[in-house]
Amino acid sequence: MKRQEFVADPKVLTRFLSVYELRSFSRSAEACHVTQQAISKAVAGLEKSLGVTLFERGAHGATPTLFADVLARRARLILSEARLIAEEIAALRGLKAGDLRVGFGQTVALRHGAEILKRFSEQHPDIKLQIDVELSGALFKGLAAGDYDIVITAPAPSLPVDQSLAITQLYNDFDCIYVRREHPLTRVERPKLSDLCDARWIVGRKIPGRWETIVDVFAKHDLPSPKEPLNVNSLEFAVSLATSEDLILLLPTGALFREEQTGALSRIEIPELAFEHQAIIAVPRYSYMLPAASAFKRFVEDLLGTREEKRELSHSSRPG
Repeated sequence: MKRQEFVADPKVLTRFLSVYELRSFSRSAEACHVTQQAISKAVAGLEKSLGVTLFERGAHGATPTLFADVLARRARLILSEARLIAEEIAALRGLKAGDLRVGFGQTVALRHGAEILKRFSEQHPDIKLQIDVELSGALFKGLAAGDYDIVITAPAPSLPVDQSLAITQLYNDFDCIYVRREHPLTRVERPKLSDLCDARWIVGRKIPGRWETIVDVFAKHDLPSPKEPLNVNSLEFAVSLATSEDLILLLPTGALFREEQTGALSRIEIPELAFEHQAIIAVPRYSYMLPAASAFKRFVEDLLGTREEKRELSHSSRPG
């Protein structure tokens, strides 16, 4: 194979890495939002300039060669340096401005959204934030499709994450029961799972499998199934109902911090229902991250990561 001069084009290296990590030209094209021909052209150009074969093509996808392993290791370093160069130059030129499209998961928005937006806007007044609050599944689809620059959410552990997204963990969280302060459960000294059999529940209609998971917990403990829930499609409406009716909400710890502070709702921890969630930041893996998005990501990591690690260490009533 005749060699040409090797040029470390970040766009070409990004497309190569997507094939390397996904082991597929077609999946790489979907992840990079380009045609398969564009992906093949990028890889073929690299192979020609380096004079080696990077992938063995077959019915089961693209198998990296030893040459691809070497290139992947170096390509990641090159792309990392390219991002740092762009960010530093942009900072020096004062270009950390413009629009930033952010998707918040519902519980993360309730717990941290107001503070994040207020403090970030104070530090970066030139960045205009466009905010959506949605379920994690819809946010991941929107991020993969280019509708968002960055997403902050706490998805259910069973929710798959597209391989085209890069995930950074912020903190761990656990589900607990929320009821109004006049609810009969608040008068039980140490509520148990069996105390919930006759309770009335509110469940989000848009969260697939949520109620089935709850019912399975009761079945595993040889308890009768709880009563059929009230299904709603708005978290705000569910919270409003829970503050005025004897209903149960199952949400991550601290999601309704303000309602707890005002005494409108009380938190009850039932270990069997303490499903774990990871609050995360998600960004496109194979796209250049705007300086504004990088600044927002670092800000949220600094604000929430350190704080929640300290809270986790000091949280003596953590389930389980």
